[in-house]
Parts: sequence; structure tokens; C-alpha cells
Amino acid sequence: MSKMELFILLDRLDNLCNSAPRVPMTDRVLIDYKELRELVDGLRLSLPKEVKQVQEIVKSGKEVHQQVRAEADGIISRAKQEAERLVQETEVYKRAQQEAEKTLREAKKKAAEICAGADEYAASILANLAESLNKTMAQLEKTLAQVERGQQELAKAKQQQQVNP
Repeated sequence: MSKMELFILLDRLDNLCNSAPRVPMTDRVLIDYKELRELVDGLRLSLPKEVKQVQEIVKSGKEVHQQVRAEADGIISRAKQEAERLVQETEVYKRAQQEAEKTLREAKKKAAEICAGADEYAASILANLAESLNKTMAQLEKTLAQVERGQQELAKAKQQQQVNP
């Protein structure tokens, strides 16, 4: 179809809209569906082949864009992984790992020394306490023995008083 037919179909569509009865109190119109459908189909057929080609090119361009974007995302992801791997293999990374291990060993050693010192201190305190308690017990036993002797002498004195009034 020619460009002229395209303009004729557009004029018919315009006339259809302008001559259609209006729905009261709205901007809407009532259009014969069959007639509208014929005009739309005619317009489609009247479109130049170049328009259809452009439509296909745009569609394929979108598909190509999506493919390129997916490939780019994959390349970026692989590049990040490779960069991370390279960083981990560098000498700086290795030295940092060695320093971290050394620091950890030293911290464990220092913690063990502190624990051993605390155990020795606790043992010393307990030994001093035991010695002090032993001395106190010895003094208490002497005092108890003196009290018992005093009680015995009082009991003897009481018996003698009863015998010799």
C-alpha cells in the first residue's frame, strides 16, 4: 500500500472519532468496533516496510543489549574473583598472615604464663592460710587444755569442800 492510502485510513479514523455519538457528561464516544478494527488492520497493512524493519531492528537491538549486558556482568564477576585471588597470593598478604600467626602464638604463651603465675599465687596464699590456721589450732588446743585443767581443779576443790566442810 502507498503512503496515500495510509493518510486516507488516518482521515477515516479521525472522521470515525469525530462523528461518533458522545456519552453525556464525559469525553467518551461510542465507536463501532467492527469499523474501528477494519481501520486498525488497514493501518497495519499500510505501514511501509521500513517501519516494520525498524521495529525488528529495535527488538533485536534490545536482545543484543541484554546479551552484551549479561556477558559484561560475567566478565566483571570473573575479574573480581581473579583480583581477590591475586591479592591473597601477594607477599603482603602472606606477611600479614605470618604476623597474625606469630601474634596469636605470643598471646597464647603470655596467657599460659599469666595462668601459671595465678596458680602459683593461689597456692602460696593457701599454704600461708593453712600454716596460719595450724598455728591458731595449736594455740586453741593449748588454751582448751588449760581450761580443762582449770575445770578439773575446780571440781577437785569442790569435792574437798564437800568432804571437809
